[in-house]
Amino acid sequence: MREQLNRFIHAYELRPHVQQLMPHSPFCLLLQTEEETWFLKWQEKKVEILSEYNHQPNITLIGSQENFTVLFSARQKLSTLVTLELLNYNGRYRDYLRMESILWLCG
Repeated sequence: MREQLNRFIHAYELRPHVQQLMPHSPFCLLLQTEEETWFLKWQEKKVEILSEYNHQPNITLIGSQENFTVLFSARQKLSTLVTLELLNYNGRYRDYLRMESILWLCG
């Protein structure tokens, strides 16, 4: 999954119009599978992958490795995977819409 996250970050960094969707304050996405837990932390226009984060994440996504692969390759939108109950989402609706757009545009 680390490779997928690195590809996503690279795609994000190449798209300044997508970077403008993120808030200026720190923003954290928690990705959790049965085997791994990763945090993506945005601050300003920079994204980093963390294995630990000392604050409450803005969004939590729980699912299988395969479903995260589908999500980060933009083969399915976040809303589809959540509706089909293949991913579990916890967070604000505004953040949900923002993250779906960013994942789709950078997938």
